[in-house]
Amino acid sequence: MPDTFTASGIISKSADFKVNNSDLKTYTADTFIQKLPGYSAQNSTFAFMIGFLFVISLIVIAVFLYILTMQKIPNYAILRAQGVPARTLVKTTIAQALMLVSFGLILGGVLTAVTARFMPLGVPMIFSAGLSIAVVIGILLTGLLGAIVPVRTILKVDPVTAIGG
Repeated sequence: MPDTFTASGIISKSADFKVNNSDLKTYTADTFIQKLPGYSAQNSTFAFMIGFLFVISLIVIAVFLYILTMQKIPNYAILRAQGVPARTLVKTTIAQALMLVSFGLILGGVLTAVTARFMPLGVPMIFSAGLSIAVVIGILLTGLLGAIVPVRTILKVDPVTAIGG
């Protein structure tokens, strides 16, 4: 058997691994992983799926808060008939939406932390602080938007019409 060595990759803990053959290349672990066939394509697919899920979630949250607010129009009409200023109703609606969204974010964060804690070590999980902050800000802004959209209806609510008189 000739004195030849054939390998597709050599993993070394030594950072200063020297190669004695011009046909061989050395890579950092990150570069090696990036060069694996299909790795970057798979990551792009996952990033697209996560981004699309984020957009869908924002739309669902905004629509949910809009519907929730619109269902309370008869209640707002009664409060307006009792003399409660429209400004107070708007502030309360926005505050309720932000509290609801904040509670959801806190619950989601706790459940994410618990899930990450009990996942096997072999399961790769990465939580980016920047992405997490962007998600929180996006959800808060969308929740605010979902509550603000029906504000015109709240301001124009006619107690007699809304109550059915």
